[in-house]
Amino acid sequence: MEKYYAKKDASKSTVETIESRVEQKRPRIELDMRDIVADPGERKPIDDFHHDIRDEARRAYLQIGPYRPAGHKFPKTKKDGKGQSRGFVGSWFDQFDWLEYSVAKDAAYCFYCYLFKPQQAGFHSNDTFTKVGFRNWKNAKDSFKEHAQSIDGFHNNARKRALDFKNQRQSVEHVWTVTSAAEEEAYKARLTIMLGIARFLLLQALAFRGHDESKTSRNKGNFMEMLEWYRKKDPKAALVTGENAPGNNQMSCPMVQKDLARACAEETSELIKSEIGDRWFAVLVDEARDASIKEQMAVVVRFVNDKGSVIERFFGIEHVSDTTSTSLKKALDTMLRRYGLSISKIRGQGYDGASNMRGQFHGLQRLVLNENPYAFYIHCFAHQLQLVSIGDDSRPVTMFAKKNQNIVRAIGLIGSVMRNMNEMRENGWEALFEEVKEFCLLNNIEIPNMEDMILVRERSTQLLRCVACLDPRDSFANFEVQKLVELAKIYKDDFCDYDCIKLAGDLRIFIDEVRNDDNFDNCTDLGNLAEKMVQTERDTTFPLVYRLIELALILPVATATVERAFSAMNIIKTERRNKMNDDWLNSSMICFIERDLFASIEDEKILKRFQGLRNRKMNLPNEGSRQRLASGHDAASFRSACSPWRAAVPFATFRPFLLLPFDPNSDRVGFYCVPEKKVLSKTLPDVRGKVACGSSCGWLTLMDEAASMTLLNPFAGARAPHIELPLAGEHVVVTSSSERMSRVHGRWVLHPTNG
Repeated sequence: MEKYYAKKDASKSTVETIESRVEQKRPRIELDMRDIVADPGERKPIDDFHHDIRDEARRAYLQIGPYRPAGHKFPKTKKDGKGQSRGFVGSWFDQFDWLEYSVAKDAAYCFYCYLFKPQQAGFHSNDTFTKVGFRNWKNAKDSFKEHAQSIDGFHNNARKRALDFKNQRQSVEHVWTVTSAAEEEAYKARLTIMLGIARFLLLQALAFRGHDESKTSRNKGNFMEMLEWYRKKDPKAALVTGENAPGNNQMSCPMVQKDLARACAEETSELIKSEIGDRWFAVLVDEARDASIKEQMAVVVRFVNDKGSVIERFFGIEHVSDTTSTSLKKALDTMLRRYGLSISKIRGQGYDGASNMRGQFHGLQRLVLNENPYAFYIHCFAHQLQLVSIGDDSRPVTMFAKKNQNIVRAIGLIGSVMRNMNEMRENGWEALFEEVKEFCLLNNIEIPNMEDMILVRERSTQLLRCVACLDPRDSFANFEVQKLVELAKIYKDDFCDYDCIKLAGDLRIFIDEVRNDDNFDNCTDLGNLAEKMVQTERDTTFPLVYRLIELALILPVATATVERAFSAMNIIKTERRNKMNDDWLNSSMICFIERDLFASIEDEKILKRFQGLRNRKMNLPNEGSRQRLASGHDAASFRSACSPWRAAVPFATFRPFLLLPFDPNSDRVGFYCVPEKKVLSKTLPDVRGKVACGSSCGWLTLMDEAASMTLLNPFAGARAPHIELPLAGEHVVVTSSSERMSRVHGRWVLHPTNG
């Protein structure tokens, strides 16, 4: 063989092998959540994801679910410009759980087929529900049924694969690595400890990792140091963590820490999404740079909840490549779709005075108005007052920092400032104007001509004048039915012609009732009025009036909440933590800002979401089965099936029963419950004429006079007759009675025992 293969130096080969392995080591590929696009018409194919993160991308989409924009106004079009106008119908979502809709392409898609349809599905496969999009609305329902019941079975196979994929107990890794119930309990306990540490750090906006997390380090970072402290304080925690945990399941690595933070943020976002539902809302948007000089856009939503209270919730933060209105609009669309919301439900916009935000022709507010003409833009009142505030009196400006501030109260404050401005015009205006001109000349600032005409936004002015009529102060002194009907006509999509006619009559009855009701005497602003209406159930008695008040409350007053978000960003992402990626920053900010919602979420929900983010080495215990199998009957039935079922629910969680001696000629059997010290009886016809020889895993071994063995589950009623068991000796002691059996002429006979 030496003439065919030249010899190599063994030491040199070893060095080369190690060096080649180092060179071949490639960096870990992580999923970028910006690639998880909610709108099915804008997604990239699932097969375009790198194979290392493809399953992770599938799990991310399964966590979100099919995209179904809440309250979206589906457009209606004519096919080829002829016939009846048709469009997507929202009720189809209730009939087909796989159906999703693309706002960008006005088309329908199949959620399961996108995730699991084979790439090479054959010559007859079609990409209508995965890539192209379905738009034949005339025959939509028939086409949907045909797709779900297709002969080729692609849809059903994709659906089955999705359900199996969500159930990690069906995965190859889980089947290959069998874990006991005790190990799963220890895994849950270990994970709960890690979640508790993550909760504390997120709520306090503290860093997780340290510079040196090795075993010899004296400062391993907040997460690992808290874990060490926890283990020393609680002996039970020490039993399931550190050296007592499997080496490949420590659950303390950076990836697990990020997944815990992501699960916390997603559960908090789900709560916000459920709060909004299909309600109208307003958006407050602002942008700023973080510690790493990256442009970040923060979004806050404002809506009225079930109690009639104004709520402002932090949606999230999105990195934008630039601050042009087009980029901001795209980022806003992405965030709304991530929450399953539609831009058609927006009823207000609030920005600062930047031209890219408030520009009349090309600003963000104009781009939103082009899609939704009822998303009225209100310039931040705090900025307006700051421009005209007199001297050092900043009290009116600081009042707008409250989250529950509403438009009526804001108009009242503006009126107070304007009255002071009018007084200044009469006394001291000339001196102030000369001082301003001198300042402008020194700083090369163009002095505006005071004689020029100022363009006023007629729609915004009309809106504010009408809203002012809802002011409840002084027994609704500003109340005018005609202006409020005019306000309803501005919102044409929310009030039809009949509603406007009916509203006039309802307003007259409403104002008469509330002026004579003591409950409304203390109403000082519009927010109090809405809450009182809900408390006295007048929101259902006068739904049109309440709808009008709700739309007025939604209008944004100030951008203080979204500006606070950037203060939180500066606390979380500091110069020492300037390498935080955008997903990590977004998760941290959601949990820190919406701390009340986050703190109210149960650990179980977060753990389940965490488990679904990736394919884990271990699974959480089957708590559903554990709760349903609390009674002895169900417990024995469950455990008697097979060994995996017994492993899923430990026997220690069930109440043990002792079989009492029973008469072979009777079918009544007694059981003694040890914990409760009670005797239970059960009718078992199969025990008549037999004796119990033993039991195992809830099964009784019965033997008749012919020595025929039968396995019986006394609770489930299952039988396994004619089981071939090892031959017994000449004498068998019957454990359930005071009798002895022996073989006489080939037959087993019972003999009474003495005593």
